[in-house]
Amino acid sequence: MNTAWMISPAENLPGSPLHIMPEICVERPKLLTDWYRHNGFEYDNQGQPWVPELRQAYAFKHLMEKKKPIIANCDIIAGTTTAKEPTGVVIYPDSRAP
Repeated sequence: MNTAWMISPAENLPGSPLHIMPEICVERPKLLTDWYRHNGFEYDNQGQPWVPELRQAYAFKHLMEKKKPIIANCDIIAGTTTAKEPTGVVIYPDSRAP
């Protein structure tokens, strides 16, 4: 049985991310809100209706260009979804519940 994915005993020590209270990360909502305020949501700067897929693509491009890259020394895969270290909760303003 491959147990490489299981939590090691060292991760159960105080101070590990499992014992730290998560914080809300406002980086994504702030970047997207700034982009939508500047470029419009339903209508673009010229008053033309946005094609929703293009609007989302441009907003995502802006997000990826402005997002703070974080690579920790202990990461197996580089990068994270949150700017809060070591644990953060991401808010997705660009998605909604049905």
